[in-house]
Amino acid sequence: MESHKSVESHGFETQPERYKKIDELNKHSFLVTEGSSLQVLQSLHSIGAPRDVLSEAIESTDDPAVVDELKEKRTVVNGNMSPLNGYGPSELTPEQRIVDAKENLHTFLYHQDIDPADVRMLRPERDYTTPLSVVNLDDTALAPDDTGILRPDKAGDLIYTYNPNIILAARPADCPIAYVEAHTPKGVVTVLLHLAWMGVAHGYVQQAKKELDNLGIDWETAQVQITAGGHAETYTFEGFDKFNPVEEFPESASMFVNLQETDKGKYNFGIDVAAEVYDQIIHTWDVTEHNVFADTTDTTSPESGYSSHSRAHKNYAVDGDNTRDLFLAKRERFPKQNPNKPAPIEVLADIKSVQVRYIDFNGEQQIGTIETHKDLAADVKEFFEKAVELKFPIQHVVKSSDEKYAWDDDKLMADNATTAYNFRLIKGTDRPSQHGLGRALDINDALNPYVRYVNGEALTDPEGAVYDPSVPGTLTADHPLVMFLKERGWAWGGDWTEAEHGVTDYQHFDKKAI
Repeated sequence: MESHKSVESHGFETQPERYKKIDELNKHSFLVTEGSSLQVLQSLHSIGAPRDVLSEAIESTDDPAVVDELKEKRTVVNGNMSPLNGYGPSELTPEQRIVDAKENLHTFLYHQDIDPADVRMLRPERDYTTPLSVVNLDDTALAPDDTGILRPDKAGDLIYTYNPNIILAARPADCPIAYVEAHTPKGVVTVLLHLAWMGVAHGYVQQAKKELDNLGIDWETAQVQITAGGHAETYTFEGFDKFNPVEEFPESASMFVNLQETDKGKYNFGIDVAAEVYDQIIHTWDVTEHNVFADTTDTTSPESGYSSHSRAHKNYAVDGDNTRDLFLAKRERFPKQNPNKPAPIEVLADIKSVQVRYIDFNGEQQIGTIETHKDLAADVKEFFEKAVELKFPIQHVVKSSDEKYAWDDDKLMADNATTAYNFRLIKGTDRPSQHGLGRALDINDALNPYVRYVNGEALTDPEGAVYDPSVPGTLTADHPLVMFLKERGWAWGGDWTEAEHGVTDYQHFDKKAI
């Protein structure tokens, strides 16, 4: 595919001076100099050659083959994320668009190892002439939208939570989002502030400051991440007839660029909401440039991978459907501690929760969460993808900390569980086992038992388990899944012998640190 960098877009500056200034200030921000426990993620609709260039070429030809060739120069990556207001591919029915959005959103979350149950989606107010509405997600009723993601019943453009496991998300048009993480008397708070240009013009940044003060934020600890938004060169209004925006909102006049009155009472102008948000936060909140990082990507540029608001009201012939992207922020989180065997902090810091697909014994596809060492997360995810491809059944994927098991290995094995991290020490030592480091994986414990050799007798754990290679879900030396992990440097316990190891562990794989 032709790179989008190899074709120049028509008539658009890609890096205006005001964003160059923000880029320079970003170099001194907390995110660049220190990093952050709050990770902001953004979906991209598509990539490829600029939409305006391709659209102009499409409109100048009647050859269907040429049109198809031009359309192939852009590739959908994550697709539309919103089931609302008719967003999505124009060739689909309204019902199909909802299904498409749900599939796109859940696929994106899966590849980011995010449990959809942890996500809370913004319900924006939309009437920006009213005061900023605030929603505490920790005491607000929630209901799923058409994609199954929970949203508060109450609308509001500022949502917050003290729960470190909750992931704040939004599907904005070309509006930036300000994510804030800071200490308060009640603990660390995470905030999502949705900033449409009309909201900014009506003082939402200043109103947010008062609301954050009410939460008791320690401003010295505040870390603000502003997501990408539309730039004035590409985020334009033509024939706007409601009012002269500079006269209506003099305090936000710098947000409106190249204002021109075309007819009496009609105006053309560009909107620089992203730069305006950065400037207002710096000047009205108790923060410095160190506390703030802003993504200067232009979400409405024809070259951008973002896709919202029909690219600021431009219906391109290629990839020009009105769609929405997903923005979300998640905190780093440690696995739950076993109160009887607490793990050292350095062990917890290496454990990653991974979302995996698998086929259960009813032939149904499921998604589970497994905890593993962060260095092995890719191997583990690929293993389960291959298991789905092979239709290898797995009873259920669980975490050892799940209430049903409470870190009890005997309960895990008896339930034919598939799991990885479970902090414990090597017997007779003070060193963590491979499971204790998250560097081991057990598959279908009851079908692939742990075999102990005692006085010439083979005893199985769980008790009564029988190793029968003919049973689906059982691992063998020549099984593609065993070979898959061994090719990646994992050892399989099924290769262990009585003479060398004293046990054979058919369920077990591990990959020791080098």
